[in-house]
Amino acid sequence: MVTFGAVLKFALKIEKQALEFYYNNINNELFKSLVPQYEIRIKKLKRIRRENTTEMILEPIHGFESSPFEIEGFIKTQLEERIENTGKEVEKIISVFYNEAAKKIVFLNEVSNLFEEIAFDHERNSKIISKKLE
Repeated sequence: MVTFGAVLKFALKIEKQALEFYYNNINNELFKSLVPQYEIRIKKLKRIRRENTTEMILEPIHGFESSPFEIEGFIKTQLEERIENTGKEVEKIISVFYNEAAKKIVFLNEVSNLFEEIAFDHERNSKIISKKLE
């Protein structure tokens, strides 16, 4: 069992990790174009955290674990392969995290909607990278 606060903390963590990955590979034009999206999402998540710092942050969320969505180790092991493929998979993992989290925090409609929006952005990014790989 995790809390809403823990989900938000994890969301910020993976957004920052992915942003760092893209910054470290900024010479890739596609990755360079993704950086502003991450900066905007991080600001949105921080705003949500500030606005929802009430007892809801301690609200338990049953049946949800963030560990399957860890991307730091994935990035390190995948860097030996094509860098774009790593980006595509990072976007997929993060998208699934946000979709799953959105389903579990429907009690906070604004946050759930934001998570669905962010998941859509990551899905779109994965498809854009996939097209480049073809």
